[in-house]
Amino acid sequence: MKQVFQSYSKGEVSVEDVPAPILRPGGVLVHTRYSIVSAGTERHSVETARLSLMGKARARPDLVAKVLDKVRRDGLMETIRTVRDRLDSPKPLGYSSSGVVIEVGDGVRGLRVGDEVACGGGGYACHAEIAFVPQNLCARVPGGLPLDVAAVGTIGAIALHSIRQAGCGPGDLVAVIGMGLIGQLALQILTACGCRPVGFDPSPAMPEFAAGWGFRDAFSSADAFQDAVRRLSSGRGADAILVCAAARDSSPLELAGAIARDRATVVVVGLTGMTLPRELYYRKELTLRMSRSYGPGRYDPEYEEKGRDYPPGYVRWTEQRNIEAFLALAVENRIQPGRLLTHRFPLDRAVEAYDLLTDEDWRGRYLGILLEYPTALPRRGALDLGLTPKTSPGRLRLGLIGAGNYARSYLLPNLPSGKGVELAAVSTASGLTARHVAARHGAARCHDSPAALLADPDIDAVVIATRHDSHSALAAEALKSGKHVFVEKPLAMDIGGLRAVAAALKSSAGRFLMVGFNRRYSAVCQVSKEFFGTSRPLVINVRVNAGELEEGHWALDPDVGGGRIIGEMCHFVDLVQHLCDSPIAMVHAVAARGGVSGGVEAGGEQDVACVLTLADGSVASIVYTAGGDRSSGKERIEVFGGGRSAVMEDIRRIETFRDGRRKVLRFGPSARGQKSELELFTDICMGRVPVPPRFIEGQMLSSLATILIVEALRTGQPQRVSLESVLQEVRG
Repeated sequence: MKQVFQSYSKGEVSVEDVPAPILRPGGVLVHTRYSIVSAGTERHSVETARLSLMGKARARPDLVAKVLDKVRRDGLMETIRTVRDRLDSPKPLGYSSSGVVIEVGDGVRGLRVGDEVACGGGGYACHAEIAFVPQNLCARVPGGLPLDVAAVGTIGAIALHSIRQAGCGPGDLVAVIGMGLIGQLALQILTACGCRPVGFDPSPAMPEFAAGWGFRDAFSSADAFQDAVRRLSSGRGADAILVCAAARDSSPLELAGAIARDRATVVVVGLTGMTLPRELYYRKELTLRMSRSYGPGRYDPEYEEKGRDYPPGYVRWTEQRNIEAFLALAVENRIQPGRLLTHRFPLDRAVEAYDLLTDEDWRGRYLGILLEYPTALPRRGALDLGLTPKTSPGRLRLGLIGAGNYARSYLLPNLPSGKGVELAAVSTASGLTARHVAARHGAARCHDSPAALLADPDIDAVVIATRHDSHSALAAEALKSGKHVFVEKPLAMDIGGLRAVAAALKSSAGRFLMVGFNRRYSAVCQVSKEFFGTSRPLVINVRVNAGELEEGHWALDPDVGGGRIIGEMCHFVDLVQHLCDSPIAMVHAVAARGGVSGGVEAGGEQDVACVLTLADGSVASIVYTAGGDRSSGKERIEVFGGGRSAVMEDIRRIETFRDGRRKVLRFGPSARGQKSELELFTDICMGRVPVPPRFIEGQMLSSLATILIVEALRTGQPQRVSLESVLQEVRG
């Protein structure tokens, strides 16, 4: 299928063949028929991407701050590599479309194959022939409404939500500053709702567009606009003002304050400066409100990704219901969004549409730009990139499932390609990402589903780097398919997943399984192992100052990421077991939020202390917290035993003490362990080295111990760690 995307590093817009997206639970696959190129949002995106690197930095100082923070934590070279990867990654364009449902995922309510729908959401309702869209971002199109008009639904919902934020009612004088597509739609809706709208845009073309659908109270002169507001309000001023303009400065807000009546409401819809004229807003006691996109539910993963609707009795107008309301106004002919569609381009000519957006000679001569799609469904299946895979007997051909930031930054760059290892195929949830990664790393093809990749006979081993909830199922299926498996941590989020992997491994005829516990392969860990030798028992103290994740991050979701104990603390549980070279026998844990842990929602804990006892008598404590300051360092591991001490800091530095002598070793970012673990994985798969004793059992035991830490938090009781008792039904 074809999709429109942009290179953020160069700003170029392209239309390329990519695999279709994967159907996931809670959503549908939609065969797109029309999509809208947003003259405001997408023009800003394209213009920003076409800036120089310095220009991008000036435009996004928030991202510059994050880059500088990463330099302090991870070093200059690793930061450069990460930034380059982000800049080179293709960005999907589009967020408002319409089409026909062709597949329905598990758990979807109210949608069937063949339904016509209006779709919304950046990253979902893209300019692509087939799109995966969560159910709450789809609205059924009323019978009789053309799909080209329905494609405006999401942009119409933005205008409608801004009106709801303003609290407008019949008879209210509402000023609209900025008469682009959203502003014109707002004027139509306000008229339909019995309000008295008046519009302003500095471009003379915009009032002319409005006159074309019958609206006369629109002005390109600020003075004439203010005179009209005074006249229409009998000198009181506007009851509400919608700022739909895009401006680098705060002049739209200054104008809004000037025309507002006493205690009016100003709603910010467009991307504009936010330096308020305090005296003006203070004297009139104005209310300033932000309009967050399409309405309630926006940016809430529970609503948008998981399909958990808000009860209408508490939240009447969600983003989905706003789209439905807009479509209802359109089908009843109370608004005329079709008259705002000024340009149409077939999908193959989408680049011309974006050239139109950035052509200064055309500025103000367009409103709604529509992309039209072929009526026939595109071909599905693997996308061959035209590369000939190497087939010599001594090679190991890898398939990659999932290609997020971690895989692109730490796994793919560390594949030992010079040792007969090649990336043969890629599959990700986004077909666009799959194509980009495959082309960049020389893979011959990309698949439109993990199942298709696992069925590929040209693949010997798979690397699984998806989100945590799919790890155990994908690892089990890969083993059943006869592939060697490298799966990023965690191996499983619960005991059921662990059992499924163990059962698949038992029947896999000698396939190899490795979990991405990279800390055990780091240079500092190897030095520590050699330093302590056979000295036992050991006393280990681990402090992880993990830092906070932003609210709504998928790793904090107990259903997707499993929480930070399952997703991140597992590294240090495995490290303790590896340093001692002895099985973990017992775990106990408490959370910082209370004296006891019983009844706590353990999966969401981020501030935890736990104690591990090991079979050889060693003992370890792990303190994991999100509440510290990042400048104090992330990881500090102290090991004591046999008259020796060692301190490891941030995987880069180790300080050893023996017989009163101190020694310090430092390592670069490349010593984190990913390169060593991938070399070991591929060497074992190719038969170059044997599997270390108790290797797979040790990884499973680390995974089990981590799962039982969550159980200890939930119950407040110590948990015995016995792999045999958990997996006895598999081994039986």
